[in-house]
Amino acid sequence: MIKWYDIRNSADKWRVFNIFMGGRGIGKTYSALDYCLNAGSKMLYIRSTDKQIKLSLSPDRGNPFKKWATDHGRNIFIRGGEDINDIVETVTNEEGEQEERNLGYAAALSTFENLRGVDFSQIGVILYDEFIQIQPFRFDAFRSFLNLYESVNRNRELSGEAAVLVFFLANTQELNNPILAGFDLIRSIEQMQRSGQTRFSRGDIYVELCDSEVSKHKEKGVLYRNLPEDDSYKREALKNEFSRNDFSCIGRPKSIREYRPICNIDGIGIMAHKSFRKYYAGASVSNKVPSFNSKTQRGLFYRHYGGALSDAYASNMLLCDSFMTRQHLLTVLNLI
Repeated sequence: MIKWYDIRNSADKWRVFNIFMGGRGIGKTYSALDYCLNAGSKMLYIRSTDKQIKLSLSPDRGNPFKKWATDHGRNIFIRGGEDINDIVETVTNEEGEQEERNLGYAAALSTFENLRGVDFSQIGVILYDEFIQIQPFRFDAFRSFLNLYESVNRNRELSGEAAVLVFFLANTQELNNPILAGFDLIRSIEQMQRSGQTRFSRGDIYVELCDSEVSKHKEKGVLYRNLPEDDSYKREALKNEFSRNDFSCIGRPKSIREYRPICNIDGIGIMAHKSFRKYYAGASVSNKVPSFNSKTQRGLFYRHYGGALSDAYASNMLLCDSFMTRQHLLTVLNLI
C-alpha cells in the first residue's frame, strides 16, 4: 500500500510560516486541506493570480477541494465573489433541506496588493497553494503577502492570541521566487539541497523539502519511465530538484589566497585570480577597491569589468559562492 505524503508528520516542528516543497502529486495539498478543514476555524485559500482563482471556481474541473470532499462524502466548492470568494459546503439540515455552510474564503494574492479594511478575524489558517510559478509575477508578491498577513492576523498577538498559521505549498520548480527571497531563504534552501538536508527551521519559519515514496512509485509509471533520466520535468516532479535553475559555476576556490579583490557591486565582492583569467564572486567585500551600485552605476561597472566577467562566465571561468550571487551578478551583466 502506498504511503502518501502528509504534512502533519512534521507537525511538532511547525512554526508560524511553514513551507513545503516537493514532487508533483505526492499528497502535499491533500493533507494540508485535510488539516485546514478540520482545524476548528475558518481557512483562507490563496493562489497567486486572479486567473488561477477563477479556474478554481468550477465545482468540478478546477475545484481544489473536490478530491478530498469526494473521499469524505462532502460537497465543498468555491463560490465566486467580487474580490474575496467563499468556500462553501452544501449540507442537509435537520428538516432535510439543503443549506450552505461557510468554511472560509479564497482569493488571489494579487488582490491584497491594495486591499484594506476587510475583517478576517474568523480565519485561523492560511493555505497558499502553488506559491512557486514559472512566469514572473507582475506585482510585488512578497509585499502583497505581507499585506495579506497583516490583514488577517491584525493585532491578535497584542491581544494574547496565537498568530495565524500559514502553509506555503509548491512543486520544486523555481528557487528564485519572491516569497523565498523575501524571507531570505534561497541561500538556506540551496545549502539544504547540497547537503541532503530535508528540514530547516529559523525563528518563526519552517521549511521542508518533501521526501516521499510516492515519487518512487510514480517513476515506474508510463509517463516517467519513457522520459530520459536527466529530463528537467522528471527531475522536478520526482526528484525534488529545482530543475529550472542552473547551479553551474557555484562553489568556492580551493585557495582564496590565489585571488585578489578588484571591485564590489551591490554588496558582492569580485576577485580575480593572480595568474589566470579566473574570477570569484562572493558575499565578502573589500573596502580597498571600487564599489558600485547597479541602480545608478551599472554602465560604469560594465565599462570597467563587464566584458572580462562576461567572457569568464562564457568560458566557465567565473565562480560564485551561491545561487543568489550568481543570479544577481548575471542579471547585472545582462546575461539572464
